[in-house]
Amino acid sequence: MENHLSKTELLRIRIKHDPANGIDEMNDYVGYVLEEDGVGGVVAIVPGMGPEPMSFGPDQFEPDQQCGDPLTSFKKHVVDYLMAKGYHDQVSQSMDHIINAKDVTELEKLVQTCGCDSTVVLNLYRDYVSNEAIR
Repeated sequence: MENHLSKTELLRIRIKHDPANGIDEMNDYVGYVLEEDGVGGVVAIVPGMGPEPMSFGPDQFEPDQQCGDPLTSFKKHVVDYLMAKGYHDQVSQSMDHIINAKDVTELEKLVQTCGCDSTVVLNLYRDYVSNEAIR
């Protein structure tokens, strides 16, 4: 079923991790929107959670970045990565540049201006690739 769903034009979403369900965050689920309710909720089929359609509120899912623009996904990763490394002020000051970057080269230069050396930049790419492979 998943092979057929992945070939459709259905909007893909990621079901947000709920710590109460005891599932590791890296095992979030991907679902496919079947219907929108007009107020932010969706009815989706989530192969990893069974064959029945399920309803989700707007706070329970997010767009799956794999279906969107890869550069946008990488920009989000850069921000998350730098914030996790403690570069809060630099990210805040550079947010417009990050949003308006046209390619990864611009983002790489920006990361270096935050005080990151080439090893940090390489680790940023490695982290992005390893996280994308899991999704």
